[in-house]
Amino acid sequence: MKRLTTKREEKGDRPWREKACERCGKSFWYNTEWERIPTLCKSCREKDGAKWKEKRCPQCGEYFWYRTDWDFIPNVCKSCRDKQSAQWKDKVCSACGATFRYNVTWDRIPDLCKACREKQRAQWKEKACTECGVIFRYNIGWERIPDLCPDCRKKQQAQWREKSCAQCGKTFRYNVQWESIPDLCRECRAKAKGQWKAKRCAKCGKPFSYNTTWEQIPDLCETCRP
Repeated sequence: MKRLTTKREEKGDRPWREKACERCGKSFWYNTEWERIPTLCKSCREKDGAKWKEKRCPQCGEYFWYRTDWDFIPNVCKSCRDKQSAQWKDKVCSACGATFRYNVTWDRIPDLCKACREKQRAQWKEKACTECGVIFRYNIGWERIPDLCPDCRKKQQAQWREKSCAQCGKTFRYNVQWESIPDLCRECRAKAKGQWKAKRCAKCGKPFSYNTTWEQIPDLCETCRP
């Protein structure tokens, strides 16, 4: 009767070794000449293999493998993920100096980090225009908070014109809505106003105005003068 050989006798002098499976603890044989020494037994490797699935990358169309027990299942293949990763760069925030990441494909590259952008957004408030009632945004950091929306401010600004002072030639601004359009700039009007004084009529006692630049200062009001 032929004697049955053991596994060790079947393998003879070949470099076979025995080790324990890292998952289930069972012993299995491996060859020391293998390029890659398995850490799991055949049974565990087969179970592991069942968890691998194949899907198609929506960007390049190539198929790639993933595991169903991964916490995060990728939507694109490794090659496309590497390309996506290469699009992210580091930049220093112009406000606080912190380093933040941005994508080179963004239409607008920010100069501020996320925290500083949030602080900046928090400075913007809303209010109603006192002219038309439209809601507009303003910044609490502005020295002067407007009462009018941008459209009403443009309309208001369009009512202002420029002209030359009839006395000094200096250019000054006036509003077309004013009932009386001045011919003099503010400085010249102030000087002209300072030249006018008041005195009482020597005949009727009523006060009247006269200009100090007049050659002859009257003693009578316009009514009493002949």
